[in-house]
Amino acid sequence: SSLGASLSPPTTIRDPGTLSDPDGSHYIVFGTFEYYIARLDADMISLAEAPHHIMIINAMGPYGPGKTDDKPFLHHYNGSYYLSWGCFYAVARTPYGPYTYVGSVVDQATIAPDFRIGSQTSQPWYAREDYADRHGSFWTYGGQWYYACNDRSHSTDPDPGYFRDTVFAYVHYYANGTIAPVVINGQGVGSYSAAHIEAENYFKIENAVKGHDADGNFGVYGIRAGSTLYYPKVTGVATASRLTFR
Repeated sequence: SSLGASLSPPTTIRDPGTLSDPDGSHYIVFGTFEYYIARLDADMISLAEAPHHIMIINAMGPYGPGKTDDKPFLHHYNGSYYLSWGCFYAVARTPYGPYTYVGSVVDQATIAPDFRIGSQTSQPWYAREDYADRHGSFWTYGGQWYYACNDRSHSTDPDPGYFRDTVFAYVHYYANGTIAPVVINGQGVGSYSAAHIEAENYFKIENAVKGHDADGNFGVYGIRAGSTLYYPKVTGVATASRLTFR
């Protein structure tokens, strides 16, 4: 685009992301390898300021150290701003940065075997197929956080690089702000098997909070009279049976 070419350093603009900040401001983030951010005007289609280049300290992505990807995305959680590209992310205290690279929300250990693709041992790790093309977004609903991204493991198209599926996963934040590896499997989100339900993977929560213990195991805390946890679409429940949570 003409705007991207006019910036220094130049960038290609496609698939931008937007952020609704808690202070009421709205931002657009865009770029390919070089990212820019600008506050949006009240009409939500024009810029209220010139784009600012985003600095990322120790950036890492599917193309290696110092490189990111296209399709950046921004979200805000607990006072921090998260800039992500695919499954890789960085964190800052302001939407303008600078951002510091933290890691990947995808880990091969938490991908179900039938969702794994390509070599599992080839080096470098960041170039493995399980981490590639995970362009995605974060959002919250009902007190739960979610991550949705591309997935090529089940594509039946001759060119799965262009015709891909989407997977959804629950997002859990550690107390230090880092994100636990998301679980990618056929169960997805919003439905449950009675054989095993993780308490922290609720669909909606009221008057209780998600947290984790000293070993990093997540659960639900502060349950009291009036607390509600909602798990819809539970399969495998026999008539007149009872589910017990521990």
